[in-house]
Amino acid sequence: NHAANQTRIGEAGGVNLVLSAMCAHDTNMGVQEQACGALCCLSANHAANQTRIGEAGGVNLVLSAMCAHDTNMGVQEQACGALCCLSANHAANQT
Repeated sequence: NHAANQTRIGEAGGVNLVLSAMCAHDTNMGVQEQACGALCCLSANHAANQTRIGEAGGVNLVLSAMCAHDTNMGVQEQACGALCCLSANHAANQT
């Protein structure tokens, strides 16, 4: 993880673009899998991005992806990773 790149992407609106892609392509397993992976990378050990993602509804979108694609191992794996990174040491995303 590279904190400077995480910050740049977050500040440039990358989080919102990822979440928008998840909304626009909610039935596409590939988009959901890659988006969950991106959210994991963006939020890993990065409190500002954890907050950005949480406040923008990212936790709920990850959970929705898990429900919508419950038989897809890739989505489930990436979504679990995203939830782990989003909630680590971040109380607001744990509730």
